[in-house]
Amino acid sequence: MSTITREQERQVVQQWVKAGPELQRIRDEELANRPYDWRIVDALLDMGMRFKQPKSERSLVLMQARFIKFADKLGLNRQ
Repeated sequence: MSTITREQERQVVQQWVKAGPELQRIRDEELANRPYDWRIVDALLDMGMRFKQPKSERSLVLMQARFIKFADKLGLNRQ
């Protein structure tokens, strides 16, 4: 197995810099043009309900505390 040179690494990165947005555009276009199928949507929602992680009240309290701390850091006054 041969190793690639720094120049080859740069070329690969440049290819992805160019290809990434185009691939995203193609993906978005395919999703936008896909016909709506309620059975697929229902199956995905069902999977989400079966495998979701339950949120504890503690995690919500911690999230609120972080939001308050961030707002204070930004200088937003709470009332």
